[in-house]
Amino acid sequence: MKRTYISLSLFIILLLVGTYAVVGILRDSHRMAKWGNSTSIPQSMNDSPFESIIMGYDSYYKLDEGIYGEYLWKKLDPESYSCNLSSNEDFLKEKANVIVQMYKNLSINATSNQDLIGVLLLADLNDMMRTLTTEPLSPFAGRICLMENRLENFEAYRKKALKVYGEPSFSFDDLLNLSLTFRNFTYKTYGYPFSNSWVVDVRVLLKHFIYRAIYNESLVEPFLSDYTPEKSTSLLTNLSAELEKDPYAESLFKPSLLYLANWWSWDYHHSSNPEEVNEKYLKIFWAWYKLVSPKRFIGR
Repeated sequence: MKRTYISLSLFIILLLVGTYAVVGILRDSHRMAKWGNSTSIPQSMNDSPFESIIMGYDSYYKLDEGIYGEYLWKKLDPESYSCNLSSNEDFLKEKANVIVQMYKNLSINATSNQDLIGVLLLADLNDMMRTLTTEPLSPFAGRICLMENRLENFEAYRKKALKVYGEPSFSFDDLLNLSLTFRNFTYKTYGYPFSNSWVVDVRVLLKHFIYRAIYNESLVEPFLSDYTPEKSTSLLTNLSAELEKDPYAESLFKPSLLYLANWWSWDYHHSSNPEEVNEKYLKIFWAWYKLVSPKRFIGR
């Protein structure tokens, strides 16, 4: 009887673990292509610049962090902090609303003061802050504490960023004009900026243009007069490498490159014409690059 009980318990545990694994795989497959090992990847895929961009992100979670996570804050935060919040959803919602409003107020102030480093730090938080408007909030209790700490001590973190990273190599006007450029292309589908500042929402705008172009290829057509696949491949490869030299530029543009490569990977693995997929995404990148002119943002 005891052996039967143990066997039944073991079976239930294995069943739960297996179910969890299947759910995880299905979730990953919805957002990413199934890469497989290197011997199963066609040679044309190995040659693709998009594959080289996502090569180091060997899981859904790492890639998701690269697309929606933070870049500048990783070197600024303490490794640990106190966080004891009630798990009550009403309490967490009220707390999160206060923090989101604090974020919006800081965004407006940084923009009106043309505080470039402040704007860049807030832009780096934009995607993560949006999770505080979801339900349920109990999985994000730790993040609520984290964001409260950052925003309440924002000026101290701003000074630390200046010490760690130095001055950006571009100006506030460069970033403002970039945000206005992409706002003009995306405002009908993007809506109002989450932060109450277009310049703080710029990183999300850059990705939203890519999303729109994937489903509406006419958006890229005005930029293709001098396009060739070879030129686009070279620009993409060089830009990915250059961004590693400039933390501010990387925080702005690397999420878009990963976002584009992620969509490419999905379409590539589900297409009967992979070369056509390569061509489509190289054109989207070319148009995005022409609009961004990223070299002016990378340290000289």
